[in-house]
Amino acid sequence: MDHIKSFVNGLDQATLSNIPIFPQPGAVLFPGAIMAIKLYEPRYMQMAEHVLAGNQILCVSRQDSQTKTKQSRSNIHRVSGLGVIVQHKALGDGTFHILVQGLTRIKILKLIQPDQTNLYPRVFAQV
Repeated sequence: MDHIKSFVNGLDQATLSNIPIFPQPGAVLFPGAIMAIKLYEPRYMQMAEHVLAGNQILCVSRQDSQTKTKQSRSNIHRVSGLGVIVQHKALGDGTFHILVQGLTRIKILKLIQPDQTNLYPRVFAQV
């Protein structure tokens, strides 16, 4: 776990200001835990491609399924899990299976809405 702690302590402000987020109803990514995720929506497949081409860091946030809408992500929990993709598989149909290992909790300070470049939401956070 010391290597995880040193990795988290080495995160710079640029990384923490632009973390891809995967909101998931009922999901909580705890530090040290492994979560299996299947990505099939185009925005999250793009997210996986970007994350895998970069530092492999993403945020998994619990989403209130009672108020889930495609237009607003304001229903995400402000304390969420920061994780790293430890294993992935691109499937023939364009979807991804990923395994994410929780690194630490983060506090989401600002939600960055999808735009023309990034189809997926991102967050500005602090450890």
